[in-house]
Amino acid sequence: MTRHEELLEKYTDAYFALLMEEVAIDEGRRLDRENEMLRQDPNVAVPEALNQRCIQIIDRYFAVQRRQKTLQSLKKVMYRVAVLVMIASTLFTTAYAFSESFRMLIGRFGTHAQLRLEAPVTIKNTATPYDISAEWLPDGYVFTEERRSSQSIWKQYAAADARLIEVSTYIDPNVTISLDSEDAEVKPLEIQGKSALMIEKEGDVQIAWVDPETGVLWEIFGEGIAETTIIQVAEHVILK
Repeated sequence: MTRHEELLEKYTDAYFALLMEEVAIDEGRRLDRENEMLRQDPNVAVPEALNQRCIQIIDRYFAVQRRQKTLQSLKKVMYRVAVLVMIASTLFTTAYAFSESFRMLIGRFGTHAQLRLEAPVTIKNTATPYDISAEWLPDGYVFTEERRSSQSIWKQYAAADARLIEVSTYIDPNVTISLDSEDAEVKPLEIQGKSALMIEKEGDVQIAWVDPETGVLWEIFGEGIAETTIIQVAEHVILK
């Protein structure tokens, strides 16, 4: 390509670009005029009745969403209240709840019910150091770990599939244990002749009770274990 041909090609491209710019500007002005005409034309505008109807439908939809969220929150609150009423009626109507030596206090913090044993006098029949033993366990469970202090013992047993059973005892006069009661099934029951509380949630089971003769607060936890099985474990734990 000669120098002249190169310059001519560049001139042609530049002239075409200028023409297209003018076309784009003119087209933009035309569209702006048409848009303004449509905005001013009453025959094109959305009727007020239809506009209000659309607004009502939108408001109703979001109101339903708000009501559903409020109802869900209210259900959770009422369920937690029902759980606390059940806990109170279960524990405070038992002999040990009214004994002079033992009182079970109940409180709610967020999604948990908390149980605390209070012993205003020295606990009898429980010497320290002491020990606990699970005399019955499901097949395949073996002892894996323990932690202890002068006033508590925690032992863990595990199966080959990593499911766990935990046995805990407390003799601290002001110990507090936490029971996750949100969206859980709460049942009163009897363990070793003592009134107890069982909470089942998503396949996990937790049982808590107090032995008024020894002043020991027991807690049994089973991960992915049937209620009947964890009850059987609780029935066969002993103090040594």
